[in-house]
Amino acid sequence: MDKKKLTTRTAHILRILVGGYLLYTAYTLIEPIKVSTGTEFFFFLIATIVFSIIGVVLIAVSTLALKNGNYIDGGKDN
Repeated sequence: MDKKKLTTRTAHILRILVGGYLLYTAYTLIEPIKVSTGTEFFFFLIATIVFSIIGVVLIAVSTLALKNGNYIDGGKDN
């Protein structure tokens, strides 16, 4: 594999942490959804959905890359 296309192990770990933070942020937005109405309700709802999706994708992709060794000096780096 071309080293230019691979990221470092640390980058994957940071992505997992950012994904976790996005999921935490989405969780904290649940309470404002319950008490808001109108435009605020839709804003909080959309933000919660977007943060959740991005967080899950970041965690899943980075975890899979770490598991498979798809990073510089990992198992796929030959």
